[in-house]
Amino acid sequence: MCNEVQLATFDGLHKMYAKELSLKKQIAQNIAHSSSRELLTFYSVAWLHEPYINSQLPLESLLLETGHR
Repeated sequence: MCNEVQLATFDGLHKMYAKELSLKKQIAQNIAHSSSRELLTFYSVAWLHEPYINSQLPLESLLLETGHR
């Protein structure tokens, strides 16, 4: 049962970080071509805020559970 919980946690973390990586790739590709200050501000905020990363709690609990912390 514990392995199923870990697997679900890994899967959730993978999906979160994959979505965040996709966003950062889009920002990196488009930031040099932005035409307005507002768009640059939006890109900066989206990069720093990490909107697709919900919480560090699943990652922290997984690190503790596997003995990496």
